[in-house]
This record gives sequence, C-alpha cells and structure tokens, in this order.
Amino acid sequence: MSLPPPAPRTLRHTRTIICDGYERADGQWEVDGRLLDVKPDTIDNWGEGIIPAGQPIHDMHLRMTVDAKMTITGSEAAMDHHPWPICPSIAPRFEQLTGLSIRPGFTRKVGDLFGGINGCTHLGSLIGPVATTLMQTMVRARVKRMNETEAKGLPRSMPHFLNTCHTWATTSPIVKREFPEFYKGE
Repeated sequence: MSLPPPAPRTLRHTRTIICDGYERADGQWEVDGRLLDVKPDTIDNWGEGIIPAGQPIHDMHLRMTVDAKMTITGSEAAMDHHPWPICPSIAPRFEQLTGLSIRPGFTRKVGDLFGGINGCTHLGSLIGPVATTLMQTMVRARVKRMNETEAKGLPRSMPHFLNTCHTWATTSPIVKREFPEFYKGE
C-alpha cells in the first residue's frame, strides 16, 4: 500500500541512506553505510562558500564489523563532503563503537558516547541503519546455527529478533508456525 497523493509541494532536500551488508572471508560480518544529503538549489553555505545544486552537502560513510555474537570488532568513519572544515575531525571518534555489542541497550550507549558535542548528527544517523543492516545480513546464518544446535539434540535458544516487532511477537501466528517452542499465544 503506497502513501496517498501529497498536497502540492516543492522538493527542498534529499537524504539518501544506503547500507550494504557483507559476509567476510574471515567469518566476520561488515556493513558499509553511506549518508548523502543533496539540495536541488544552489545554496550559500553560511559564508563557507557556494554549494551548487545537486552537489552533496554531506557525503559520509560508516563501516562497522562484527563477530558472530554481534560484538563490534572494528568501526571507521569518513567524510567526502561536509559543510564545515572542522567536520572531519570528529570521524576518528566513531572508532569508539569497537567493543560494543549490538543488543538491548546499544542505542542508549551510542547516545552516551556520541550525543551532543561528542559526535556528528549525520554520522550518528548512520549507526542505527548500519546496526539493523548487520542484523538483516546475519539473520539467516544465525537461524541456521540455531537449527544445527537443535539437530544435535540441544534446545534452540530464543531467536534474538523475537518480540522486536508485532510480526515477531511471541503471540504472533508467524512465531507459532516458525518457532512453536517460543509461542506464547492462546
């Protein structure tokens, strides 16, 4: 179902976020995220110069690498386009993601590390999409490992994605069909 037709309007800004997930040869997993901001009009960048229509105001990158347990083993950030000369100086700070685990409490910890003057709003906006892309990139391999555990006669542990949305609620008919041992419905 698409959105209904909009009211009359004029495009003023386009933000594109692209995340590509990879399985590495060494058994780790990696996502390259990119945030691109473009305006359809030429703008005067607060006295820092003119940014022509269609040229990026922000073109920023974040790569996170994780192990099979979703612990970040490496993180790096870069800025190809930015509105202020000082902007790139914050990029090395995003190496502090290394060592964090992507699990409940991750978003709060990221806020503590990179909130306000301790980060960059735009690179910070990439952390969530990169983390969820990592989950999507790894999900089939994680479920396969759970099934292999069950095939050995050991009980499966509850999938990490249960109770993360209404479809994967433990009361959902999808969970009843796919993971009956974790179903909590009627």
